Amino acid sequence: MDNDLQHLINSDKSQTDQVLPNFLELAEIQSRLQRIDDYINQFMSSNQGKPEILYEAAYHLIKAGGKRLRSLIALLACEAVGGNIENVLPVALAAELLQTASLIHDDLIDDDERRRGVPTVHSIFGRKTALLAGDLLISQAIRLLGDYGEPDLLSHIGIGGTKMCEGEAADLYLSPERPEDYTLEEYLAITERKTVSFIEAAIRIGVAIGGGDEAKNRALRDYAKGIGVAFQIRDDILDIQSHEHTVGKTTKSDLRLGRPNYVILSALRYCNEETGQKLFKALVDEDIHQVLQIVDETAVVAVAKEDAKEHITKAKRALGEVKIFKRYLLNNMADYVIHRNV
Repeated sequence: MDNDLQHLINSDKSQTDQVLPNFLELAEIQSRLQRIDDYINQFMSSNQGKPEILYEAAYHLIKAGGKRLRSLIALLACEAVGGNIENVLPVALAAELLQTASLIHDDLIDDDERRRGVPTVHSIFGRKTALLAGDLLISQAIRLLGDYGEPDLLSHIGIGGTKMCEGEAADLYLSPERPEDYTLEEYLAITERKTVSFIEAAIRIGVAIGGGDEAKNRALRDYAKGIGVAFQIRDDILDIQSHEHTVGKTTKSDLRLGRPNYVILSALRYCNEETGQKLFKALVDEDIHQVLQIVDETAVVAVAKEDAKEHITKAKRALGEVKIFKRYLLNNMADYVIHRNV
């Protein structure tokens, strides 16, 4: 093991007991999250239809809670450029509905049984109803955006949604059975489409409604890219490390399905040829125990954490290039992304 890698491992261990304030529990964030939840609950109460089971399925995950990060990002971006958060709430809600629809469909694809600490939509209501529930949420989001009367907002969300679908599809077809494509570089390209694109869309709608100029729009989009990649890396670390009671989603589903994971791809990059061949075989055979053993031996979780920190540093640096309001909240959100346990 080289000295640089050993340094990262030691550094990671030294920070294990560091306690950071919970970003989501800050009073300023709590008040904004409460406003988002109130708006969402009002929408669900006033938007019911027949058959009732369809709406029950569509709103199931929303009622289960969640971090509301996409909605929150839109609000913070709007505030950062001097806008009023009340103006962005309808569009932030549309982003939340689209995000929830993507989760319903993602759980269908992966056949996961739990999400946000509750049974997934398809495990309760069946696969056909779950598919329609996701479609309903997409339709509601389009109506909200149309009612707002700003074509650019539809474009921002549409572009983000398109890239997210492309990323999800590319992620499905990235397989250890095709080693030449199963690389960290390809996975990062997928992450920019699958994860970053929708965070960037939330940022763009917040900036647009807040009246931000092009310089602020560019800086906040760079911020979105940094926290988006870091968010995915942290998710992949949790898929390796976490247990179901801390994540709220069936753990290690990505490993079972042979889906790519930043930590595993890092192990392939840093290990020797013999170990790499063993890891590829374990992935193809879905030998989770062997995969996790090699990940542990190569100590790449520490490397992944350091990579995530680098992306957060870039995100914060982007914010420093323009004058914005409440910069500290966006910086705190960036720190939360890489220290969260859910």
